Amino acid sequence: MSNALIPLTPQRTLVLPLHGIKLIEASAGTGKTYTIGNLYLRHVLAGHGVAQILVVTFTNAATEELRGRLRARLYQALQLLQNPRPTSDRFLDGLLEEVADDAHRHKMINDLKLAVRSMDEAAIYTIHGFCQRALTDHAFNSGQPFDVNLSADDSEFWHAALKDWWRRSVCTLSHRDIGLFSEALGTLDDFLKWQEPLRDNVDKTLLPVAADDLSTCFAAWQGRENTLQTLAGQWQARGQALREILLDSKALSRAATGPYQREKLHDSLNILDAWFAGNELLEPPEAFSILSARLLHDKSTPKKRGTDPSLDDPFFVACQQLLDTRQKICEQLRATALGEATAFARKQVQQAKRQTQAIAFHDLLSLLHEALHGEQGDVLAHHLRQRFPFAMIDEFQDTDTLQYGIFRRLYVDQAQCGLTMIGDPKQAIYSFRGGDIFTYMRAKTDAGDEQYSLDTNWRSVPDLVDAVNGIFTLRTDAFIYSEAIDYPPVQAATAEERGAPHRRLMAAGEAVTPLTLWRIALNEKGKPHSKTQVQTTLVESTAAEIARLLADAQRGEMHIGDTALKAGDIAVLVRTGFEGEAVRRALQRHGIAAVSVGRERVFQSAEAAALTLLLQAVIQCNDRGHARAALGSALLGLDYTEMAANIFDEDRWLAWVDSLRELNRLWRQRGFMAMFQAMLQNLDIGVGLAAQERAERRLTNLLHLGELLQQAAKIHPGMDALLSWHRRQIQENTDEAAELRLESDDALVKIVTIHKSKGLEYPVVFLPFLWACRETPLKDQLVRFHDKDKRAFLHAAVHADSPALMLAEKERLAEDIRLAYVALTRAQAKVYLAWGHVTARGTRGSGATALAYLLHATQTPADLTQALPDAFSAGADLPADLARLATTTSIE
Repeated sequence: MSNALIPLTPQRTLVLPLHGIKLIEASAGTGKTYTIGNLYLRHVLAGHGVAQILVVTFTNAATEELRGRLRARLYQALQLLQNPRPTSDRFLDGLLEEVADDAHRHKMINDLKLAVRSMDEAAIYTIHGFCQRALTDHAFNSGQPFDVNLSADDSEFWHAALKDWWRRSVCTLSHRDIGLFSEALGTLDDFLKWQEPLRDNVDKTLLPVAADDLSTCFAAWQGRENTLQTLAGQWQARGQALREILLDSKALSRAATGPYQREKLHDSLNILDAWFAGNELLEPPEAFSILSARLLHDKSTPKKRGTDPSLDDPFFVACQQLLDTRQKICEQLRATALGEATAFARKQVQQAKRQTQAIAFHDLLSLLHEALHGEQGDVLAHHLRQRFPFAMIDEFQDTDTLQYGIFRRLYVDQAQCGLTMIGDPKQAIYSFRGGDIFTYMRAKTDAGDEQYSLDTNWRSVPDLVDAVNGIFTLRTDAFIYSEAIDYPPVQAATAEERGAPHRRLMAAGEAVTPLTLWRIALNEKGKPHSKTQVQTTLVESTAAEIARLLADAQRGEMHIGDTALKAGDIAVLVRTGFEGEAVRRALQRHGIAAVSVGRERVFQSAEAAALTLLLQAVIQCNDRGHARAALGSALLGLDYTEMAANIFDEDRWLAWVDSLRELNRLWRQRGFMAMFQAMLQNLDIGVGLAAQERAERRLTNLLHLGELLQQAAKIHPGMDALLSWHRRQIQENTDEAAELRLESDDALVKIVTIHKSKGLEYPVVFLPFLWACRETPLKDQLVRFHDKDKRAFLHAAVHADSPALMLAEKERLAEDIRLAYVALTRAQAKVYLAWGHVTARGTRGSGATALAYLLHATQTPADLTQALPDAFSAGADLPADLARLATTTSIE
């Protein structure tokens, strides 16, 4: 268990030492920003200038919001000191009580006036912004050039270097080695996807352990040639008997989609006959897999068809052993290639950046970290501590190892300074960005006894707070990593503390139960429904219930507090864009407008693809094929008849080509934006979009794309280069700046990804998809996990029964629990939660999800290192578990 947390009340905040290392755990809705504001106010009144108080958060939007909130807090305190009076704010009341005399009060007023006037100079940054400032202001001590070109993305450099490595490697391969190389790494595009996580994860060890070089892997396989010759000899001698086993065995499944369907099997056997008789034994055909003892076992059905001892023939066992050996060699080759390629490319990228004086955003972190731990590190750290003697890190749970390493170097064991880390480990949901709970564990150790908690929920009605407490206190190890996360139940603020009554959801004047659990029933055979069936049902149920709520509100029977419920009061939280779009369409069928917020980005929009057709036609304006394809762009809004007329009417066709040529001329002579604006006007794109569904959204997306392309044109000035960049954004879709800009959505139902909802709140929240599971993928990507010593790894060859998968799944489940916590704590008044046993082909279904672990599982965290999470495999009694939950919380 983690160290006991000290409740941080407003009164305790007044006397909290500002020096030293502190960790404040702020559960959802407990006033994190309010506490940051109070501590910031204390720093100012202690004589610390706003330029000395470093406040760090994670996004530009959060930075600007925090700056405004802190300015407002200072101004609020200033007004109170100028006109003292009782308030409902216990911190400010306590601050007034500390005023010794008029002289003291006037000093406080003057300090606050100066701080308010100086807030534009306040040291409030994103982490990347702070690193950039530190490197720029201390270029000499950090060893960085004074003038650099900052770019959000360095993938161009990486792609060029990795392609160079690929070409060099492939060109030297013999014919017999290429097959093994391709099996291990796939195509160049596959290889680039494999390698991408290695670019920034320098603190993670790559597994399996690499060979000395690629030639070692090729030699290891070539050393199996004698084994292959032996198998070929056995096939020549016993081939007919082995064929008969495979063709005649009654135990084997002959399913049409399986490998032993008779027609497919005959084809495979003919391929094997030719291969065993040939001279290229080191390149087994795909058909060789049918000789695998494991596949024969997997495709036999002894319960239905009985057993067949002939399937255990030593020949099949030997083939399996050879396949296992090849797989291990492939896996080691993959790890070796990824390691070699990354090292090669890193040097190339660094050299290219030095030559162009370019750095990417993520370089800012590594450069400052390296500088602080380099030869001039002590000097640089001293200068930065003088500049920023005090620091607060907001949303600390999202900090990764590299980021924390910077602040740890600056502030740990520095008694004259202060570092306050504020966040909630229960809301650490960004492992895909590098944040992990293990960094938080180290910070807890550094904080020692200076660990505090905010335990009063100001967001939700009391019964809803109790219901969420009930879900997360059913087991003591709810968040799995108890050394990092406890769940001390929070209490709801009273109406007196709030200074206003709670805004409950009221139906015909009666308060409704704050958490409604929709239990997903079994089918008529008592079996779980499939994922597709459940999703279809719940999408419609969600839309229908929202329609009912809004209809009741129109009749004056549904209120939030004393205000009629509005569509804008309702949010549906989803995991994926597919789920969100399904909900949006269902709401549309009920005549309800909704706005999607979240993971969807503008480069995923239909407008991005449609713009690609037009840009390609403008660039290659004399290419008839591209000119014709562009007429099909959805941005033009042409129907089939209009497109045909433009193509087959010579005058209209020439006019169309002339318009493309004119746009090409504008682009070459005056730049992208001049061409883009002319394209909008000359091609009547606004008119074309106006006739389409969601016209305002489509135009917003298109204008946003134009802005992003204009920014990118500064880095990729050529026409072809800019189009290539645009296409890569569509494929990769990673830039935060590319998030969709939304029309005014106050009056619309919100469809929000759970990740995007963090930090937000809504009166009514629907959670129709928390039963859906995303298990750790085993193919085509590196798997992240930590061992028992908290060391981080990236594994290139994880199997269904490997210990690495157990550890990765344990971490995946733990984050799923944290994601569920975020989802369940967004509502002010009402939550609708769908839950039950759902199956999904090839997975453990809902049995591997957060709610399954919290409500039904008997597995302990220790068990999860030995077995995959699956609450329903042991026969959980779902009705009894839910009944037990209902007896302790306000759930219907």
